[in-house]
Amino acid sequence: DPDAPPAGLSPMPLDERKLIARRALLEVAPDQVVNLGIGMAEGVALVAEEEGVLRCFTLTTEPGVHGGVGASGGDFGPARGYDALLDMNQQFDFYGGGGLDACFLGMAEVTRAGDVNVTR
Repeated sequence: DPDAPPAGLSPMPLDERKLIARRALLEVAPDQVVNLGIGMAEGVALVAEEEGVLRCFTLTTEPGVHGGVGASGGDFGPARGYDALLDMNQQFDFYGGGGLDACFLGMAEVTRAGDVNVTR
């Protein structure tokens, strides 16, 4: 139900993933539009909800969700409490047209030098 508030989510455990999500959240200013990737980036929405600031900006995902808290992991795509749902091609038009202020992307592997592998 897109009108259902995303309240009632379990807080993330205080671990490395939550610390990274909290640090990323500090980079988001009010009224910004942010793209969240799959994986570690999904924690940004959970921390924003936990901190009560989820409605201060708009979080989006590539499947077309604007607002709310997206499902995670293998369920990535749907969301709870979202404001709008676009077709994926429209979402990428929005992104390509300059609609984003920030992006937090997923990664599969990062080296000590900061090289990112998104495929494994």
